Order: sequence, then C-alpha cells, then structure tokens
Amino acid sequence: MKTLLLCLFMASFSLVNAQDATSSRKGSILVETGLTTFGNLFGGSTGVSFLSSDGESITNIGFSGGKFISENLALRGKFNLISAGGSTFTYISVGPKYYIAGSLPVAIEIGKGFGDGGNTDLIGGLSGGYAIVLANNIYLEPTAGYIFNLDSFGDGFLNLGATFSLLF
Repeated sequence: MKTLLLCLFMASFSLVNAQDATSSRKGSILVETGLTTFGNLFGGSTGVSFLSSDGESITNIGFSGGKFISENLALRGKFNLISAGGSTFTYISVGPKYYIAGSLPVAIEIGKGFGDGGNTDLIGGLSGGYAIVLANNIYLEPTAGYIFNLDSFGDGFLNLGATFSLLF
C-alpha cells in the first residue's frame, strides 16, 4: 500500500512539474474553455451552454480568450450572449491575466452587460488558481474567483471553475 501511494504521489508530482522550459507563451493566442459553478454566466468561457427547468430555458454562447504580450501576461476579453425568457443579454469584459512564477494564474476583469431591460452596472471579477501543464500548449487551471458589482462590492458571488487554457 505504501508503494502504491508513493507511486501515485510521484506521478502527480511529475505531472504538475512537466512544464517544458523551452516553450514560450509570448505572442501566443489564448483560448479558454471549461466549466464554472454558474454555467458560464459571467464566468465566461468559450462554448455553448443550455439550461432548462420547468419549461424555462437559458442559452449562452460565449468566448473567452486573448493574447500573451509577454511570457506571463495575457490581455483577455470575454463575450457572452445569453438568451432567456424571450430576452437577450450581452456581457463583455476585458482584463489582464498574469501567471505568477509561470504557474499561478491571477486574473482581473471589468465588464458590462447590455440587454432588453437596459444597461447593467459595471461588473468586476478577481480570480486565481494553479496551472497544471498537460502539454506545451494546454493547461488545466482549477480556479476560484469572486464576481461582484463595482458599485457595491458585497453584492457578488464565489465562482469555482476548471478551465482548459489552449495556446495557439
């Protein structure tokens, strides 16, 4: 049993440290896709989601990505088109994503929503996580963040996610 646990520990440690020192992120295009606790609403992710309950449905089409301007800094943007109950809502945000020590992603964003009912307040987001290198251009990033109304910081929610960051 001790040998099995030791082998599992060593395998997981080697996976986390499998980063290739010769790869460079600078100039790469970043595309993010994954899962969040709120079905990508405001969390933003590349993909399509459809939620339905009691005859009501929500459809979300989103994109999250950007470009690395240095080895550890990417400028990102998010776009979500959400349709529910005959109304349409669009959410757009921008912000930096910085990899501390090359493997601890920290992101800040500011965004605004527009919809049938008018404009929303400015929305801010802070998140952090850990980048597990699966290949030179693929990272799995478990993250935790807080999304909030910039007018009243207490009006927000915790957002947990697992993102695949793809570099092209």
